[in-house]
Amino acid sequence: TRQVLWTDSIHIFQNEIRERPTTIISMKLSVMIGQLGLVIWTWMAVGVLASPPWPELAATPPMGWNGWMSSAMGLAPGYQNNETLYYDAAKYLISTGLRDAGYDTIFVTCAGWERNDTTQKLQMNAKLWPRGFEAFVKYLHENGLKVGAYGDTGTLNCCRTCVEDKCWQEPGQFGHEVLDIQTWADWGVDHIAIDNCYSPNTTEQSVFEYTRVRDALVTVGAPMVFGIWNVGSGKPWAWAPDLGHYWRTGPDLGTRWDGPPRDTAMSLMLNYDLQQSIPSVAAISGPGSFAFADNLAVGLPPNIPHHGDTGLTLAEAKTHFAIWCMIASPLVLNFNIFPGPGAVDPSIFRLVTHPEALAISQDPLGKSAVRVDGARSWQSLLHRLPMEADRWNNGEQLEKPLANGDTAVLLFNRLNTTIDITLAFEDLGNTSLRCFDVQDVWSGTDLGRTSGGFTAVAVGPHGSVWLRLSNGSVCDVAPSPAPPTPPNATCPTGFSRHSVGGFWHNTHPCNGTFTHCTAPPTTTVAECAQRCNATDGCRAFEVFFGAVAARAPQGECYVFLHALQPPFVANAACVTCVRD
Repeated sequence: TRQVLWTDSIHIFQNEIRERPTTIISMKLSVMIGQLGLVIWTWMAVGVLASPPWPELAATPPMGWNGWMSSAMGLAPGYQNNETLYYDAAKYLISTGLRDAGYDTIFVTCAGWERNDTTQKLQMNAKLWPRGFEAFVKYLHENGLKVGAYGDTGTLNCCRTCVEDKCWQEPGQFGHEVLDIQTWADWGVDHIAIDNCYSPNTTEQSVFEYTRVRDALVTVGAPMVFGIWNVGSGKPWAWAPDLGHYWRTGPDLGTRWDGPPRDTAMSLMLNYDLQQSIPSVAAISGPGSFAFADNLAVGLPPNIPHHGDTGLTLAEAKTHFAIWCMIASPLVLNFNIFPGPGAVDPSIFRLVTHPEALAISQDPLGKSAVRVDGARSWQSLLHRLPMEADRWNNGEQLEKPLANGDTAVLLFNRLNTTIDITLAFEDLGNTSLRCFDVQDVWSGTDLGRTSGGFTAVAVGPHGSVWLRLSNGSVCDVAPSPAPPTPPNATCPTGFSRHSVGGFWHNTHPCNGTFTHCTAPPTTTVAECAQRCNATDGCRAFEVFFGAVAARAPQGECYVFLHALQPPFVANAACVTCVRD
């Protein structure tokens, strides 16, 4: 079990970094004040901006499949955590189309690392891997696949492995970084995923340990994708973009949509909120180094990986996958890809291989989506918890610019009730563009050219609507209509048309308060006006509908509780009569 404190990820910087600086930003002072967990940071520039070695290896978010849950969590009955599982996984990644969709890396996790007593080199347990790890790497390369080796910055990693009557805690890389990376390089390993169990997980310690791994990669000189697989602790957004090709931003993700306010349950919405609360995430995360919201939870059953996880509905799984694509998170599958007992529904395979969804995930611009509703002016996550329901009555709205000039927009409902979600185009990045061709990402349906905005109608609980907006333009502005011709209507005795325009909009004339007259429909305006208290400055009026000035059914008589003041909305369908 992971013994780490990840809650410090919630304590976000209180000063927004508008643009990523041109010099590396490092921490000078960290002072924790009492139990409030307030953090005072002093930063200073210390040199030229660093970047991960070989950033071209992660030009787009990495993709792959992690075997840990299929074996250690029992998702694939009949399999154990050994080479048989991983050789078969390679076969099924190919036959199911996952490899060709882009999931080309197999992460070998908690599968039997040990250290040779004489040479101190890493090796796989011979009973679990009788053919050896190097042979497996060669097999993957021959079949168009890559391998990701799991490791740790500490002296031990997170995995306790047992074979027959022998159990041991697998070794980490601390003190052996160059030796281990040289060993992996000799075998042809393509990708390393480095955790940090058995570490204090403070910012200072995390920077120290992960820098040792980065420096070892440079020393060995073998290009590998370097994934920082801690749990978002130690504020990795402040330093990890300069070390690794991607970096975790939150805790181990479970199959739970959300938890109670301030609940530390490892839920989808918690990881999403943590990622969105990173200062200027769209400027920090991108080609060469991506923010990683954790492995995908789609296709996992309830109580996996945490007891009490409810499992995701198909609607929740679609929203989850769409969010990860929008925020440019690496896509690492966890579910059982094997046929037979425990196999997932085919809809899960169709979901994670959807070509238009993956095109947005792998867009070469590599931008992380941000909230449309003011996300560009970042606020602390702490200020948003507990999350009031009325905050999300118009849904969550994410926008992601794409390399060809299009904009991807995800509208999703984090509530437990069905809502409409209205997107105003003027709230998108280029506020001058108000007209777009709109396409539904999932169905590919052309929804036509739309001006002003788009409303997703009746979005169910935790559901979403995913759009691609293209050919944005400044809409042609229609000329202002000529003033309407007053309807042929007369006012009752004692009343005359209002002197300013004489018209009211027949639904909400102005910024006053109206009450319907509850008298019978035959009640005159004058009679209705008697309901006013003269000391309140009341005005009564009658609305006439249609060019013939016919009175509407009951309800046309109103009492206006404030003085009539301009401006008024002209409307040819009604005329206003006010008391003389």
